Amino acid sequence: MATKLEASQKEVNSKKDTVVEIRFPDKISIELVQANELRHYEVFTWSASLLATIAVGFWTTYFTTNPKSGQLLWTAIAASIIFVVSLGVAIYYRRKVYRGSLIKTTTLADFKTEK
Repeated sequence: MATKLEASQKEVNSKKDTVVEIRFPDKISIELVQANELRHYEVFTWSASLLATIAVGFWTTYFTTNPKSGQLLWTAIAASIIFVVSLGVAIYYRRKVYRGSLIKTTTLADFKTEK
C-alpha cells in the first residue's frame, strides 16, 4: 500500500512539476505596532541612555572638585531632570507600543484567494 508521500513522489516524477506542501498550525499570531510610537520609543530610549551618562559625568565632576561649583551643581541637576523626563517619555511610548488595544481573529477559510 502506497503512502501519501510515495504517491506524491510518483506524481512529481510523472509530471515533472513541483509539489508544495504547507502545514499550518492551529493558530498564527501576528502583532502589528504603530511605527510612529515605536520610533519615538527608540529615540527617547537612546536619549535617556545618553543623558544618563552625561548626568553621571556632571555629578562625578561636582563631587570630586574641592571648591564646589554652583554651575556644576545646576548643570548636573538639569541633566538629571532631562534624563528622568526622557526616561518617563520612553516608558510611556513603550507601554503604548506593547499594549495593543484591538484584537481581530479570523480563520484561514475567510481569506480570499487570488489567481
